[in-house]
Amino acid sequence: MRSKSLLRRVFVLIVAAGACIGLLLLLDRDAPHVASDVAAPAKLTVQVPSLLLERKRQSAVRIVASLSTFPGRMEQVRLCLQSLFRQTLPLDAVYVHIPFKIRRLNVSIDEVALASELAELQAAFGPKLLVRRGEDYGPATKLIGTLKFEAEPSTLVVTVDDDVEYDPRMVQALFSGYLEHPDNFIANACEEPTDINEPAWTYIYENRVCKGWACAFKGTLYRVGMFDKSIFDYSGVPPGCVVHDDVFLSGYLFRRGFRPFKIDVDFDSVVQHHWRPKFTVGGTEDIKYHQIECVRYFGVFAD
Repeated sequence: MRSKSLLRRVFVLIVAAGACIGLLLLLDRDAPHVASDVAAPAKLTVQVPSLLLERKRQSAVRIVASLSTFPGRMEQVRLCLQSLFRQTLPLDAVYVHIPFKIRRLNVSIDEVALASELAELQAAFGPKLLVRRGEDYGPATKLIGTLKFEAEPSTLVVTVDDDVEYDPRMVQALFSGYLEHPDNFIANACEEPTDINEPAWTYIYENRVCKGWACAFKGTLYRVGMFDKSIFDYSGVPPGCVVHDDVFLSGYLFRRGFRPFKIDVDFDSVVQHHWRPKFTVGGTEDIKYHQIECVRYFGVFAD
């Protein structure tokens, strides 16, 4: 008797559940649906290091990282370099550029102390660390400095900020993006104008071409052949572009027919940002005005 009673209860529950499901399906049938023919952008497929190394070997491409710095930031630089020398896709070289004179900041250089600090860095990171002294091109020195030494058009330069520690997969992801989109420079972050009449902009998050500028602090990959000697000539360039390297470098390439491709991956390329407002572009007085000035100089990046 107990088993029959239990079977009846189970039967009642099954019937009740079926009725609920039927009601839900009926309601769903009558509910309005919004059709969309726009598929969600796919994330970038980051290739495994072994495959990337083989592609790199076959194409004989050289990949270097590049940053600029100055006295007062050496501890941050050390942390940045540690993260660059731990990349899953090893770099062929890492350039550190230190101008002889810092035109844009009131920074004096103690050459004796600097020499000692650089000797320590060289001993810690070895012959792949290439320290170069030269002219100050503003924050864009991080890339322009290396273009004076890397002349092979196929060479890839990954620019980074000296106060950031990067995920070990950062270069791996950028090179994967470049293999899929060789006609673009590759960005982990990108900003895009939202109003051509009154400059305003926003980050984009999709895996797509960005109609704006790559954001340096997340890591950006360029091909040397995208540039020519005009990159060294600042004649006619407004002060805002000298201060704001993100807009200037992307604007220069925009005029040459190149756009950044923003890759979307499953990790943040930045592990730690040791931001110091006193010694950063973001801490520059009237930085918003300078950025707007440079955005307008490049026609708000409009086609």
